[in-house]
Amino acid sequence: MKKNIYLLLILFLINFSLKSQNKFEFIESEEQLLKKYLKQIFNSRDDLEKKKLNKKVLNIFSFILSDEISFEYPFDSLQFVGIHKSSDNLMRIYNWNLAYNDGSFEYFGFVQYFAKESSSVFSKKKMVLYTLTDRSRKIKNPEFKKLSNINWFGALYYEIVVNKYKKQTFYTMIGWDGNDNFSNKKVIDVIYFTEDKSLHFGSNIFDFDNKDKKKKKKSKRRKKKKKEEKIFYRLIYEFSQKARMTLHYNKEKKIIVFDYLTPPSSVYEGEYQYYGPDGFSYDSFVFRNGKWRYKPDVELRNPKKEANKRKSKNKIKD
Repeated sequence: MKKNIYLLLILFLINFSLKSQNKFEFIESEEQLLKKYLKQIFNSRDDLEKKKLNKKVLNIFSFILSDEISFEYPFDSLQFVGIHKSSDNLMRIYNWNLAYNDGSFEYFGFVQYFAKESSSVFSKKKMVLYTLTDRSRKIKNPEFKKLSNINWFGALYYEIVVNKYKKQTFYTMIGWDGNDNFSNKKVIDVIYFTEDKSLHFGSNIFDFDNKDKKKKKKSKRRKKKKKEEKIFYRLIYEFSQKARMTLHYNKEKKIIVFDYLTPPSSVYEGEYQYYGPDGFSYDSFVFRNGKWRYKPDVELRNPKKEANKRKSKNKIKD
């Protein structure tokens, strides 16, 4: 009896392995098509041609990503698609854009997420595929709007930060938006999922009420944030296309760090196409008690490391 059970188990594993191998081979062949179409889009100067080719890309992705096995497929030959997996291994995002001749951009993407089956007694998870539909042009004041995968403020994401508070997991998305010929944008957005398996963009987890009494430096921007008293569901920083803004997650300090943006003079106050980093100031957000808490004027250098460096240099000199 035991031998029969072992035999059935071995046969099942062999069959599963062959099926997985066949599926991987199929995805690999489709990946080559994606690679071809994406390269044609990149080289094209015709907006209509880009859109036609992009429809093919969308159809291929929609088909192959609906299979759970694609979650582990590397897609390492694709150059023009950003693919990022969350650290909890439950979410994966595929993201790209079309650059149009008028300087504008349109963003596309898919999200795979392993959601818990509410009807299941065990903690079984089933993959759900979401298509991202960029509605940026129609969304007014996107910082203050709750959005979804079908009503999305499009961006190219390059970092995912996973935080859990109580029973809710927040996926903080850090990305870039080309905007237009004059300015670019950096975006901090949030993805979270509800029990009905809905994907939500934006959350009231940004806290600008700075309670750090030790740091009270003058900043017109910071005063404005307090006066507005509006609920931010995402943060969008606009700056000159000629400038470069730092915005990333510092794993060592566990904070989101970004440049303090300012105009070249007070004459350009509010005209964000002229804004850029002041070159020496950095602000940050630290996740605490379910909120990203705003902390201005963060010190990026580690004093202990700097002291150790100086000691080691002195030892060498001696």
